[in-house]
Amino acid sequence: MGKKAVITVKLVDESVINSNATIAEELFRWLLDVLPAPWVKEVAYVVVQDP
Repeated sequence: MGKKAVITVKLVDESVINSNATIAEELFRWLLDVLPAPWVKEVAYVVVQDP
């Protein structure tokens, strides 16, 4: 298996109005659109955690 990258972002306070699943889905779609870097093979998954 190749390398993996871990990307951590802090969400705005207003994110509490959405479910973690909704936020994860939106971030996943955004990453697919925004990350055309040559070393990114695929976006495997996105996890949203409560602090």
